[in-house]
Parts: sequence; structure tokens; C-alpha cells
Amino acid sequence: MTVRKMLAIACLVSCFAAAVCVGLLGSSSAPDEKYGGTLVWGVSDDPLGGLCPILTNGGTDLFAYGFSAQPLSWGGENYPAELRPILATSWEVSPDGLVWTIHLRSGVNWQDGKPFTADDVLFWAQTIQDPATGAEWFRERFYVDGLPFTFEKIDAYTVRVTTAAPVDNLMSSICVPLIPAHYFIENNISNSEIATSPANVSGGLGTGPFRIAEYRPSEAIILERFDGYWRGRPYLDRVVLRIIPDPDAMLSALLSGEVDWTMIAVNQIPQVKKSAACDVIAIPVDAAYSIALNSTKPMLADKRTRHALMEALDRRAIWENVSMGYGQILYGPWIPVCTAYEDLPDYPYDVAAAKALLAEVGWLPGPGGILVAGNVAGVVPGTRFRLEYWVTRVGDAFPTLVQAYWRDIGVEVEQKFTESSVFFDENMGKADKPFDVYTVRNGFFGPSAGNYSDLIGSDAAASMYSYANSQVAALFDQASHAASPAEADVYYKQAGRIIWDDLPILPLFQRTALWAYNTRVQYADAVVSASLLGVFENPELLWVKK
Repeated sequence: MTVRKMLAIACLVSCFAAAVCVGLLGSSSAPDEKYGGTLVWGVSDDPLGGLCPILTNGGTDLFAYGFSAQPLSWGGENYPAELRPILATSWEVSPDGLVWTIHLRSGVNWQDGKPFTADDVLFWAQTIQDPATGAEWFRERFYVDGLPFTFEKIDAYTVRVTTAAPVDNLMSSICVPLIPAHYFIENNISNSEIATSPANVSGGLGTGPFRIAEYRPSEAIILERFDGYWRGRPYLDRVVLRIIPDPDAMLSALLSGEVDWTMIAVNQIPQVKKSAACDVIAIPVDAAYSIALNSTKPMLADKRTRHALMEALDRRAIWENVSMGYGQILYGPWIPVCTAYEDLPDYPYDVAAAKALLAEVGWLPGPGGILVAGNVAGVVPGTRFRLEYWVTRVGDAFPTLVQAYWRDIGVEVEQKFTESSVFFDENMGKADKPFDVYTVRNGFFGPSAGNYSDLIGSDAAASMYSYANSQVAALFDQASHAASPAEADVYYKQAGRIIWDDLPILPLFQRTALWAYNTRVQYADAVVSASLLGVFENPELLWVKK
């Protein structure tokens, strides 16, 4: 399993549900007042590892890709759940489910003016499939039963994809922005060199309405208008993703007019509402907050311990504290937009029950009210029950809340602040991950629980939670070969019940996107989307009052 959906997975998106006729939107007849200007979007982090869309999948990265890059279709992870064509216009699948014929959109140019064709699709797919590329966020999505999908060029605008077994959601699975074959070939950039090439370090070429022109680390990503965009010239001249890690500094920048659009915390809503120049969009999204537990650690390996940690949390109080009632409490491992979601038996807040479970495991009262190991499997007797909570975001409220709740049952929690990029470097792809606990901001998976597979993993190294369960893996495999989404959900629901019992993560509540903006930003035609990590379905139609 990869980690493509974590923390990066981790940014909120808001929505106004709307249907748009993809490919028919143009701006040639717009009033002159709509053209020109700059939108400054405040973001909290630098890109997670770079700016090549097949290599990175962090929040800031995806905001940039929302303006600059595009997939063949929407309807998968990080994109609206409804399956819709983008760089593809249509597709058919053979009766046996093994052969997909994809028809590509003609008249699309890369941001250097060269045409998008089937050659780009073949290069993109084969590059992702090559282990040397390091496209671990997405590579497994181009395989079935351990065998790669085979991509063939039929003509300049038709591609055939053959799979070793039926993949009912293939178009959703390969929902990854495209990259241009000619750029890498002409510049002699091998797959192993992509991560250190300008395409990742400073931003490559896409087919979107804005081109990544410059990346200034810890300062900004600057995108410039692409006049050759296939839907028509964008209204804005420039989009600047300004990096401001401190939430209070971000709010000040919004209220002073230095930032036009940003995410805010619930407790900042009153300040925004006081400003005559600003407003807020607040809508539940396809995302959740959870607490990840490293179940390979001896202190957390016993399922009863994880149950105790769950029962020690007053999830309703946490929800009301952090989200002020926005969103909803979760009663299963999936997010409600997922068709396999079902309300499972609750873990009620019960400190006495939590303490009893820990006593069963072998934890004994110790000095200062902190438990010590008695006869706890894998833990040296006398060891204090101490967990390290890795914190990757300034202003994360969860660690302090969790720290207090777990202290009540005799578990000591120490917070360790770590940059997101460092967290991933130290934990991604490793069987022996160093973290004990961290806040998970997962989501934007769409309606299929199959998109959660990399959170679980085939083994501890493949799962960002360090969780692997052979029964769950088998059920996911059965679901991936199902004849229909409804049949697949039968298996996903069974897997969900096992995960809910194992508790490698402690699901808390569905998230709400809180986007604050300067009212000079005109976003109605751009369409804010619930499950789009780029936020705007048609960013070329964003404009600002001068």
C-alpha cells in the first residue's frame, strides 16, 4: 500500500454541488471586467516532496494541480465522485471486462503549445508503473493481481488498456494528472531522475488553465495564465499560492486583504464574519479526522489496548470542541459518501471500561498515576505507558485533547512536532515505523471503499497506519474483481467491520471545509466542489473585482 491519501490527504475542500458540461466552457464572450488580476490563495504548507503530479499528493501540491494539471477523467480519488470525462471524451469496456478503449480529446495543448496525444498517455502510465520513478502514491492503481495494466496506442487519440483481471472502476483508479512525454524525452530525463528534475523541483507542464511558473520554498507557488487552454483563455492573469504556516498570521493576511482565499479554523469564523470585506463557505466534505495508532508497537499491539484508547475519548466533546458541530461523528472506518459506509456499534465514552481493558492486558498502576507494564506481551515489565504523538501541523488541536483524555486512564502522551515532509520520509514504506500516534486527515476517496486500500496495506510497510490484516486484504481483493459496485460493497462492508473491530485508527468525525474569502473573489461560475482537492471545477472562470 502506498500513502497517497494521507495528510496530503489531508487538506479540506468545500462544495457547491453542480453539474458542468466539461469541455464546452469558454470565456471569449465574458465582459472585460472579468479579465486580469491576481488571486492570492493562502496555504499552510510547502508542497509535499515536489510539484510533479505523478510523484506527490499533498494538499498544497493538489491545490496547484487543480489549476495546472488534469487527469483523463474525474470520478476517483481527489476528484468529484461523479465519473466524467476530462482529457478523455469517452470509453468502452469489453464484455469480459478486460479491455478498455479510451478516446482522447483532440485540440488540447500542453502549456508549451505542443499537442496532447496518445503518446503522452502511454508514457505517463509506463512511467508511473516503473518502480524507478518512485510514483508510490499511485503505482498500485495501475496493477491488478500484481500485474500491470497494458497500454497500447491505437491511433493519435485512442488508447487500449488491457488488464489481467476485470477492474470495474479502472477509470477511477487511473484518475491521476497526465505528464507530457515530449518534455522528458527531449530533455533526456530518465524515470529515476524525475524527482530531481525541474518538473518536480519547480513545476512541469500541464494541460490546465494556469502554468506553474515559479516555486519559492516557504514563500509561494506562482501560476500564470495559459492562453492556449483548451476551454478558452482564463479570466485571471495569475494565481499565487502564498505559504503562511501560522493560522493567526494567515487570518491577519486575509483580513488585511493580502490573501483572497484560504482555509480557516472554526474558532476564526466570528472574526471573518466581522469583516465587511470577507465571508465564509462551510460545507461537509468527503474527508474525516481520525487518530492513527501504530499497531506494530508492543504497547499498541493488543486490540484491547486500542479499544481502551477509543473508549477513553469523548468523541462528541472533541467534535464539538474542534468542529463546533460541523460534520458528523463516524461509526465506521469509511466516510459517509462511501457507498459501503454503515453505522456500526459505537465505542461509548467510558473511562472505567477503558481502565478495565488495560488491566486485562497487564497494565498496572504506577507512579504519578501513569500505568506501568506488568505482564504485557512484548513490553519490559515496569515500563511506563508512554506514547509519542507526532504533530505535523501548527495549531492541531487534537494532540492536546487526546493527551488529556488518555492521561485520565494512566497513559502518558508526549507531543513531537515534525514537518510533514520529515514525517513521510521517516515513515513511508517502512515496516518499522517510528511514530506511535498521529492525526489523520484522510479522505477525498469518492464512493468506492476500494480507494481506501492503501490505508490498510498488504503489510505493515505498505500501510501508513502500519496495519495489515490478511482477512481485510482478501476481502479487498474479492471486491476488486466484483462484477458491480454493489457486489463489491458486500466485501467492503465485511472489511469495514473487521477494521472497526481492530481499530488501527480511531475515526472521529467527518470534516467540514471552512473556506474564508475576500468578497472581491467571484467563484460562482468556477464551481466549488465537495470532493475536488483542487477546490474549483472550472478555475479558468474565477475572477476578481478590480
